[in-house]
Amino acid sequence: MAAHYDLNITQGNSFFVRLAAVDPNGTAFNLTDWNLRGHAKIKFSDSTALVDLSPTKAAPYTDGLIDINLPSTLTRNLPVTEGVYDIEMYNSTGFVDKIIKGYVRIYPEVTN
Repeated sequence: MAAHYDLNITQGNSFFVRLAAVDPNGTAFNLTDWNLRGHAKIKFSDSTALVDLSPTKAAPYTDGLIDINLPSTLTRNLPVTEGVYDIEMYNSTGFVDKIIKGYVRIYPEVTN
């Protein structure tokens, strides 16, 4: 079962978060031999993503830490909305596991 974290992004702001990928017992996933991918969408059924989250592994990879880093130039073009996202780990054999999921809220920027 995937860990649950909600993301709160403000348009035009740089966004950074470090998430911990853990199993139901709280043990960190060893991400050493895994690749990551993740997207945010308005609805699960949408064919296109709001944004590619481009998750990256943070060292040491054995600690299951995942960084999402979105520049302000990207967040300024996101619509004000509430949606969903997930992050999957996958390997060269084709095995895929959803490890983090949650809601993503995009808030309007006041100061431009």
